[in-house]
Amino acid sequence: METLNFKRLTSNFGFAFTTVLLCMFIVLIIYLEGQNRNPFYPLFFLALFQYIRYASIYILTHRKRNQIVIKDDAIIVYDSEIKLENINSILVQGYFNPIYGIQLKNKKFVSIKHQFKFAGNQIKHEDAFTAWAREHNFPLVRKAWAFM
Repeated sequence: METLNFKRLTSNFGFAFTTVLLCMFIVLIIYLEGQNRNPFYPLFFLALFQYIRYASIYILTHRKRNQIVIKDDAIIVYDSEIKLENINSILVQGYFNPIYGIQLKNKKFVSIKHQFKFAGNQIKHEDAFTAWAREHNFPLVRKAWAFM
C-alpha cells in the first residue's frame, strides 16, 4: 500500500456567485432607501448567508484527507474507493503541475471527486502514480478535459 499527497481542486464559481449576490444586495439597499425603509435589513441576511456559505465550504473541504492510497485491488481518492476493474483510463491535463483524473468505465466525464494535483514532492508522486498506471495497463491520455 502506497500513499501519495495531493492538492484539492477548487473553482472560481463561489467568487462569481458572491459578487453577483453582493451586487443584488446593493441594488436592493438603494431601492429600500428610496422607499424610506431601513437599508441595513438586507445586510443582515447577506452576512448570515456568507457565514453559512463559508462554514459549509470549510466543513466540506477540511473533512476529507489529502492523500491517495494505492492498494493491490483499489485506489482511494477523497475517501472514495475505486476498484481497479472500474477504471477505464487515467487522464492528464497540462505539463507543468498537471491535473490528473480517473475516468471510470461507462462514464464520459471525470467526476470532481476523481480529479487531483500532486503536492509536496511532486515529481516523485507523479512518477509513482504513472508507474502504478502502467503496471496495471491503464492508458495515460493527455488531453484537455477539465476546466479549472
